[in-house]
Amino acid sequence: MSRMWWCSTCRSWNGSKLPACLNCERDRPRLPVRDDNVPVEHSDDVTLFMRARARLIALKEGDL
Repeated sequence: MSRMWWCSTCRSWNGSKLPACLNCERDRPRLPVRDDNVPVEHSDDVTLFMRARARLIALKEGDL
C-alpha cells in the first residue's frame, strides 16, 4: 500500500515517508488526506468533501 498524502497548498500527492511536500515544502499535516481514502488518481480531482471524509476515516481508524 503506497499511502501517499495530499498537499492542499499545491494540490499534489507526496510519498508516504516525506515529512514535507516536495513542491511547496509545507509540513505534512498531523492528519493528512491519504490516497487510500480518496477514490481518485489525479490530485486536481480531490474535492473538499473527499478531504473531510478521508480525515474522518483516519480519525475512526486511529491513523495519526
